Amino acid sequence: MPQFESMTRRILALSLSFLIPAFLLWLVPAYRVLAQGLALGIVISVINGWVLYRKTLKIVESAGKREARVYGTGMLQRILLAGSAVYFAVQKTEWVSVYGVLAGLFVVQIVNLFFAFRSMRE
Repeated sequence: MPQFESMTRRILALSLSFLIPAFLLWLVPAYRVLAQGLALGIVISVINGWVLYRKTLKIVESAGKREARVYGTGMLQRILLAGSAVYFAVQKTEWVSVYGVLAGLFVVQIVNLFFAFRSMRE
């Protein structure tokens, strides 16, 4: 389990580091709306990854106990967070880009795939 925890923390930290290029993109006035959408998508993606991580830990901890059972991995919560970000982007197109939000929502999954392929090579 410590390997899962350390890997998840590295994935979330690396995903948050993608906010730096988004900020640099925000400095260019022509790409400001895209950068704001990308930043919103990355933040929601990291929150969703953290929620999944916490729910997974609760499921593993409650596997040996009979009194406290955990049902699910917070899928509805994660869908509502992502849907809220996309809905906000659709409503406020002058503030955030829908394409940026959609691209940012997949950052944790892409970083996770990178780590998975790297660990398979080792």
